[in-house]
Amino acid sequence: MEAGHGKGAPDGLGAVLKRPADRLVGSGHDMSNANIVFSSLNAAQSGIKLFFVTDGDVSRNDGIVPSTQVQPVKGTMTIRQLHSRSYGIMKHRMLSCYCGSDRYSMCNCFKWTTVDFSYLQSSAKLTGKTTKIPVS
Repeated sequence: MEAGHGKGAPDGLGAVLKRPADRLVGSGHDMSNANIVFSSLNAAQSGIKLFFVTDGDVSRNDGIVPSTQVQPVKGTMTIRQLHSRSYGIMKHRMLSCYCGSDRYSMCNCFKWTTVDFSYLQSSAKLTGKTTKIPVS
């Protein structure tokens, strides 16, 4: 796809990270594996907090929340604003608005849709599994 045609925030973030990586490669740095790219981008101080997630991290946490328990959020491609103030409760809407003096407050200019994931926490308590996912 061409730039700016239906792409979302992840594509913009990828571009912000790709630019310094391209500069590093152009100046002779060898980017032969993910660890080197991660370390180099952290050193370049892009202002973006990066996390390195290994295959082991994924394997250790696989199954904490069985995928059959997680209900899909409808219309994810149209979500423009997310808000959460309590564990497991997420509000989202199709239009963004930050009209209040506090950019974290939730104005009611546009309709919010609420998604409740708190059942995952109670399910974890019943099974004894934790939902906190450690990332190295």
